[in-house]
Amino acid sequence: MAEQQSERTRSTVNVCTLGHMGHGKSTVTVALARVLAKENDTGHGHFQAVDRAPEEQAREGAVDASHVEYDTAARHYVHIDCPKPEDLKGLAEAGARLDAAILVVAAPDGVTAQGREHLRLAREIGIPRVVTFLNKTDLADEGMLDVVETEIRAALTEAGYPGDQAPVVAGSAIRALAEDQARAAIDRLAAALDSYVPDPA
Repeated sequence: MAEQQSERTRSTVNVCTLGHMGHGKSTVTVALARVLAKENDTGHGHFQAVDRAPEEQAREGAVDASHVEYDTAARHYVHIDCPKPEDLKGLAEAGARLDAAILVVAAPDGVTAQGREHLRLAREIGIPRVVTFLNKTDLADEGMLDVVETEIRAALTEAGYPGDQAPVVAGSAIRALAEDQARAAIDRLAAALDSYVPDPA
C-alpha cells in the first residue's frame, strides 16, 4: 500500500523524442523503457506500437507516433516518440503538455535539416528543455563525436535553447538493448532528464 501511494505522489514528466528519420528515435525510446523497467521494479515499462524489434526499426523506421511509460528512482515518465514534424504539431494542437524533448542525433550523420526543423518546432510550441542523445557512437571515431557535439550545441542555441548548458549524452541505443555495458549510456540519459528537467508546475 505504501508503495502504491508513492507511485501516486511521484511527479509525472511528459517527454517526446525528436530528430531525423533513421537516427534511432524509436530505438532510444525502447531502450529507455526496457533498461529502466529492468532496473526499477515498479510495474512500468508499458509499450505500445513502438515496441518492435530494433532490427525492424533500423530497417524501416517508425511511421506513426507512439508512446511508452517508464520510471526512474525519482519520477514517472510518459514518453511520446515523434517520427515526423507533423506529429509534434499534432501534439501541440491537441493541447498535450510536453515538459521536455530528447533530440536524437546519429553520430555518423550529425545534425540534419530535419533535426533542426524539429528543434525549431519544439521551441515554437513551447517545449522548455531539450536533452540530446548522441546515438550510434560505435559507428564514429572519437574526433567525430567532438565535432558533432559542437554542432548539436550550435543547433540548440540557434533554436533558442541554452546550447552551452543542455546535456548531451553519448551512446548506442541498439547496443544498450543487448549489452549490459552499453546500458550505462541509457542510465546517463535518464539521469540527465531527472536533473535537467524541472518537476511540472
